[in-house]
Amino acid sequence: MPESSAESQAGLRGLLGPAALMVGARVASMVMGILTIPFLIHYLGSTGFAAWALLLALAAGFSLLDLGAKNIIVRYLAEPAAAGRWHEARTTLGIVWVMLTATYLAGLVVILGIGGSLAAWLRLPATALLSPREAVCAVFVAAALKSFLETGTRTLYAARQFRVVALMALLQPLLSNLAAIITAWATNRLDLTLFAYWSVQLALLSTLCFLYRRQCLPHLDVTSFSFVKIREMAAYGLKSQLDQWAQFINFQFDKFIIAGWVGLWAVAPYEVANRSVLALRSIPASGLETTLPGAVLLQADRSAALRWYFASNRITVYAVCMFMLAPLAVAPVFLYAWTGELGYVGRWVFLALIAGAMAGVLTLPAAILAQAAGRADLPARSAAVSILLNLPLSLLLVLKWGLAGAAVGTGIALVLSSLNLLRSVHAHFGWRVAATLCVASRLWPPIVVCVCFGALTYWIFNEWFATVDASLRYARLTRIGPGLLALLVYGLCLGSMFFVELARGAFTKEERSSLNRAIPFAWFAKLAKRPSKT
Repeated sequence: MPESSAESQAGLRGLLGPAALMVGARVASMVMGILTIPFLIHYLGSTGFAAWALLLALAAGFSLLDLGAKNIIVRYLAEPAAAGRWHEARTTLGIVWVMLTATYLAGLVVILGIGGSLAAWLRLPATALLSPREAVCAVFVAAALKSFLETGTRTLYAARQFRVVALMALLQPLLSNLAAIITAWATNRLDLTLFAYWSVQLALLSTLCFLYRRQCLPHLDVTSFSFVKIREMAAYGLKSQLDQWAQFINFQFDKFIIAGWVGLWAVAPYEVANRSVLALRSIPASGLETTLPGAVLLQADRSAALRWYFASNRITVYAVCMFMLAPLAVAPVFLYAWTGELGYVGRWVFLALIAGAMAGVLTLPAAILAQAAGRADLPARSAAVSILLNLPLSLLLVLKWGLAGAAVGTGIALVLSSLNLLRSVHAHFGWRVAATLCVASRLWPPIVVCVCFGALTYWIFNEWFATVDASLRYARLTRIGPGLLALLVYGLCLGSMFFVELARGAFTKEERSSLNRAIPFAWFAKLAKRPSKT
């Protein structure tokens, strides 16, 4: 059921502003993350970097004890925050804090009991300040404090104060990673690097909560301990949180399997590839996630919800082309230039993970629409499918193909769960899946362009790599040329995708008019006059 051009443009204008803020912050944080990893590998060593990656993965797992607090806040605070009813919003926030206190206290008891065994399975090294068990416990405490403090950021997110949220999304990774780099450079110690990283994160979140204390700090009273309300919110949070569990299993849990079955050394190349995929995924995902509060307000008008859905799908397709599909053409070369041997070993891990991540991002509009309609069970079921498939596949394939096998299992699970989500959401709303697939089918010309650039780049790189002396293959000076080549090819691939789409009339009249103003050249104006087929 395609929408008219005017309706599509109205939806696009409403979505692009907030999304652009979040995407801009994510791009900056992605660049910072890319710059951080080579420094940590150099100053902490591959073993220290692998331990760093495992401890951050544990922190991601511990954060799941928040029972979906982030989604609860958006769902229950969007309306009162938008209306300025801050006393009501802060009272609801108080219930969330009571839930967090209960779950993290229970989790602390468990971690104190099994922390030593968990550290031994992961083969974590001891440091001057912390034993492996103490490192696990310290990361748990840091993750718990972060969960409490992040409720403030999420409250502003629900209130659609995206400028503040985007600034925080920029400063958190920027300053914390910078602190980690400086500390690793000055000390070469994993424990102090972890301390610097978490201290900056918690300090920034605390500052935000203090500055916006009239909005972000909870109001606690008798209703904060209402069992009925806690049960209702926890049920919604757990359903919506299954997607976060799936993301944890898909992108973090494999490291634990690899550490136990392959060895600590294998975690480092896996993390290089995995971090790259997560960085690329976060750019379109963060932009799309800003639409949840607005989607909640559209549920009373079914036709408006449908227009929102198709506008979101259109944005998603182009975002995937730009931030996930085009990087495929240069990924192995860039990973090699970026981190040397670790990137070269992890290049096939990247290809397997990015395929699954693309499928997940393309179905994000369907997941957001389901959550906004109060049907969090639909993405939850899809997430459960992902978890149930990923665990056995990763365990089976890691024994056969090592770290690449774990990534292949994850990719398969992500693709199948995404297809399941698309089917279930369309069945609930009574819409045709074919209409959505028609929007996604616009990917085929960019895919052809990407394959052509990728095949040429891989061939040139492999021919060149075979001629380099083995002792110099991973030297920094040797990797400069391939790194510059990767950036050049990415730009050419992106530009080719854009002009192919323009020449075949994939952009609407309004979009071509905007592009004309942005690119004021006669040759471009002539090309942009081609009639739109949208």
